[in-house]
Amino acid sequence: MSGGRPTPEVDVVPEGVLPALDFPARPDRARTDRDILGLTWPVVVAQSIVTAVSLVDILMLGMLGTATLAAVGYATQFLFLVQACLMAIGSAGVAMMARALGADDHQRARESLATTMTLALIASGVLSVIALAIPRQLLHLLDVLDPIVELAVPYFRLTLAAAVPLGIAVAFEHAHQAARDTRRPMLIAIALSAVKLLLNWILIFGALGAPRLGLVGAGLATLGAQIVAALLYLITSRRHPEPSVRLVPGDLRVSRARMGEAVRIALPAIG
Repeated sequence: MSGGRPTPEVDVVPEGVLPALDFPARPDRARTDRDILGLTWPVVVAQSIVTAVSLVDILMLGMLGTATLAAVGYATQFLFLVQACLMAIGSAGVAMMARALGADDHQRARESLATTMTLALIASGVLSVIALAIPRQLLHLLDVLDPIVELAVPYFRLTLAAAVPLGIAVAFEHAHQAARDTRRPMLIAIALSAVKLLLNWILIFGALGAPRLGLVGAGLATLGAQIVAALLYLITSRRHPEPSVRLVPGDLRVSRARMGEAVRIALPAIG
């Protein structure tokens, strides 16, 4: 008794009745931190390089005049839309593959990559056909002046044609990430950036005896660099230690259920 109030009795729980709390040991947490850092820094490096290359690209095109920059700005809006769709599809692939690999189901992971690749090819192919067929109508939706439209159309067609190899690269990049491999995508991003800048210099300004193509040269450089990236992913995926990443054309037969799952995951990411 204390202060006239009864002291509540506390039942003693016998030892072993409650489950022991299994907190991770400090060495395990340190190893997890190292794993996270090891997966993260290549992504940071790759994204930093790609961003820097985009700035250099604008700097090069700025040397062609303000009208060229305006044309690039309008055309790039549609490219951003394509990239957003493909990144959303890639994110769906990461979720589906990581879930399958976590369950040690490599066949389902391979089917998830096949679904992602098929969906990326369909989306990029449809968008490329639309861009090639009605580029002027699309640009007029942004209320672009006719002289800028005519300047932008060749660049617009070339950059949107690059959507198909971009779709291949995005699907494989996210598959590598799901397989805990971010270093190969980083190396491919570095190669892509180097090819892009080299082709820019040669084709925009007519270096090394090439014709001076200006904005058309920039579009060709973008298309060429994306083709190189897609080819590098096709090569590295065939030699990847994770079997589910080694995709072959015969794997592209996917079920409606998996396609529906990928679409359900990807749609919120687009917004």
